[in-house]
Amino acid sequence: MENEDNDGFHFDRKNYFLRFKKIDDEQENSILNHISKHIRHALEYFLDDLKHDRNKTIERFLNEQTINEIILSIAQLLSCNDDRLVNIFN
Repeated sequence: MENEDNDGFHFDRKNYFLRFKKIDDEQENSILNHISKHIRHALEYFLDDLKHDRNKTIERFLNEQTINEIILSIAQLLSCNDDRLVNIFN
């Protein structure tokens, strides 16, 4: 997925970081077995913005108020067996 505006970032148009929310223990198995399209899109936007300008994207990411929850959620997603996630990172 590419930025439609080569000078802009996805996070300038919509804060996709908010799509990464804390995954409760009860919901963990169902969410990790089926990654929602909102979370997949957020990951795609994040990777696209990183390719566009890594430093600015990381700075914005680290300044999010819910950074700890976001990192926890991404870490949980990395342990997922969903093949669609593998395709995002390739």
